[in-house]
Amino acid sequence: MLSTDTLRKLLAIADVQRDPYAVTDASSSLLAANAEDGAAVLHYFRALTTLGLSAAAKRLTHPVLASQVPAIGSLTDAPSTSGQIPWTSRARRFQANLTALESRFPAAVSLIKTAAAELPNYELHASLDGNLHVRTVAEPLIHNGWLQGLSNHRAIESVWNFDRSQTPVPAPIAFDGAGYGWLMQRIADTTAFSFLTYSCALYLLEPDPLALAMLFHLHDFQPLLRSPRFRLFLGASPDQVLADFHSALQENPDWSPPQRYITDVLRPRAPLHLQAHCERIHAEREAQMKARKSAIDVYYARIPHAAWRERFSQALTGKSRLKVLGITTRYSSVLQHSMRELQTAITAAGHDFLLAIESDDQSLENPFQRLIDQHHPDLILQISRLRHENPRIPKAIPYLSWDQDNLPCMRTPEARASLDALTYVAGHAAFHGFVYLGWPRPNCIFCHLASATHRYTPRPLSSADLAKFGCDFSYVSNASGTPESLRHSLAARFAEHNSLDAFITLTDIILADPQGWTSSRAYTLVIEFEHDRHITFPAQARDEIVMNALTVADRAFRHAILSWVAEYVDSHSLKLRLFGQGWETHPRFSPYAAGSAQQGDELSAIYQASRINLQIIETGFLHSRALDGLAAGGFFLTHRTAYDGTPKGVSARLHLAHLARNGKLDSLRMLEQSTDEVTINAWCLVREQLHRDANGNISRPEEFLRGLIAFPDLPAASSLPHFADIAFSDRPSFAAMADRFLKDEPLRQEIAAALRQAVVEKFSFDTRWKQFLAGIAAGLAGS
Repeated sequence: MLSTDTLRKLLAIADVQRDPYAVTDASSSLLAANAEDGAAVLHYFRALTTLGLSAAAKRLTHPVLASQVPAIGSLTDAPSTSGQIPWTSRARRFQANLTALESRFPAAVSLIKTAAAELPNYELHASLDGNLHVRTVAEPLIHNGWLQGLSNHRAIESVWNFDRSQTPVPAPIAFDGAGYGWLMQRIADTTAFSFLTYSCALYLLEPDPLALAMLFHLHDFQPLLRSPRFRLFLGASPDQVLADFHSALQENPDWSPPQRYITDVLRPRAPLHLQAHCERIHAEREAQMKARKSAIDVYYARIPHAAWRERFSQALTGKSRLKVLGITTRYSSVLQHSMRELQTAITAAGHDFLLAIESDDQSLENPFQRLIDQHHPDLILQISRLRHENPRIPKAIPYLSWDQDNLPCMRTPEARASLDALTYVAGHAAFHGFVYLGWPRPNCIFCHLASATHRYTPRPLSSADLAKFGCDFSYVSNASGTPESLRHSLAARFAEHNSLDAFITLTDIILADPQGWTSSRAYTLVIEFEHDRHITFPAQARDEIVMNALTVADRAFRHAILSWVAEYVDSHSLKLRLFGQGWETHPRFSPYAAGSAQQGDELSAIYQASRINLQIIETGFLHSRALDGLAAGGFFLTHRTAYDGTPKGVSARLHLAHLARNGKLDSLRMLEQSTDEVTINAWCLVREQLHRDANGNISRPEEFLRGLIAFPDLPAASSLPHFADIAFSDRPSFAAMADRFLKDEPLRQEIAAALRQAVVEKFSFDTRWKQFLAGIAAGLAGS
């Protein structure tokens, strides 16, 4: 603690203009020791006048002021210049805040109104730096009585450092008082919509209604008070406030308890010690979840495998209804919309569906465990997640994961180990896992993505839709970053392993020639790299090199084709619109950026308002976005890839797949020695498409044979009518198709109608549900 002499010396050299609060702090310390300290009074006076608080300064009395500050008598008491603000001048703001609060917390409004009767016992002051200060009227000494002291209250904002890119989903925050409101408002502003629709809950606990009566005179909090993220607990005592807070979290089990705590008490009172209280709430919730999990495990442990087999067999033939629980999140537009489309398809098929999703845009708690305990579903369904990733999901119930995203979590040893007799995977992971990772066949359901045909359907467009979305060409994608920047970000995954050189070498080749890439071709090059370097990567490391390199290949492929389109529209004075995030910063494509597009009505309008929609993706035309666009009635052009196939190639593979699925083909030697003419012709055609290792041998033949077994629904070339009419293969064929279809609207409409019908019949969620149900029933029967 500084001595009195030290404080005097510091005040003598202090620059009151630079830091008046430091001067008031030091001089008030001297005055606390001696209220008649003339030097301290003079310093305090100068600080007050520097801050523009002349009404307060004028009340200082000491002979030193009369002798050294002759102009003190000229200091005005006018509110506009004195710094003092009548409470009544803020009455309109106060009432607006109460009105915003009343619909949600009427009891709190009543308490605040009653407490406001005490405001005449306090003064409100505003300093020139924008700070607000409240002082107790009854305090005779002017340097005393300032609530939280006379200081730079706004500086408290600096304690909050929030980067939404690092913490997009911050946990809820509890405030033990809101102080002068600066920090609470800053936190509310910076965390609003930090990730899609998510805004963390803000709990304000305040046992002092008068503090809120003051606060609501200071700032306009209307938007925050109306927001469901703001949760107020106001009472006449700390015990009542804490009890109400505890009860609210018990009554709302989907509310996420706070995990960060801020104490900012305006009027003197004891702190509420929120952290300890919230830790007790967390412990109670954890105990409840453990008890619930135990009860769920006991229930499902009593159901034998034969009962599940019979239940799904009956459901497959329409003799019984299943209860399906779909777990999703409101913080992913794609996941939740896909799950809702599944819900529509499953209920349309006569089954019951429960949707487990966060209750509101402030909560992180998913109610799936409670729904399982209450309803005992027959099947749990998730998109792009596996059961083992969430230990609260019971193991003794059939579980289906539909992988729509090809995520790395699907390719780990843990994923493989989790495939028990009740776990099934559909989509990307099923194909990749079975072909390349040795996943058991009964666990895998091979299928394409699907179209949300219940959600996307042709509808009349308004003039506003046509003005906003109409164009000659459109492309919808968030893949706006350059291939080089994507490679750089993905390379970080390999930085600590000896696989980085392989990733860079492979992507160098890809960036030089981005077309025609398949997993087979990429694996061949990685194997050649290992051969040349005399190394052998673990299977998982090799998989990650290939999958990440193919991600770069896809990006390079998309941007290469887009450059053709951009040159075409520029040379023909046409309009291209690129919808999605980030296009506005692309060095080449920024002139065509059209902003983001929301799932549902906006995307549907884009598909219909565009004369030609583009599907550009190296994994082929059959992608959910293109399928949704066809369901909406849009017309598309696409670049044909190896995944789309050709009629002859598809026919040949189907023949070989039939042999493999029926156990008549388990080695390449059997193909080479076949005497069947159809098999010979099919093998000759397919063999030419396969990649070879450094010795000229077909690389990874066992994976080729498993790929035949996994050969899913027919590729686009055979499953969609008119595909050959809309699929170009190079720049000249793109230009020719663009010329043709831009001039012929009836032809575009005819082809779009035929393609839409095929999508409804073959690629709807209704069709996928039938596949899932059949796949699970077959798996249960086989196991």
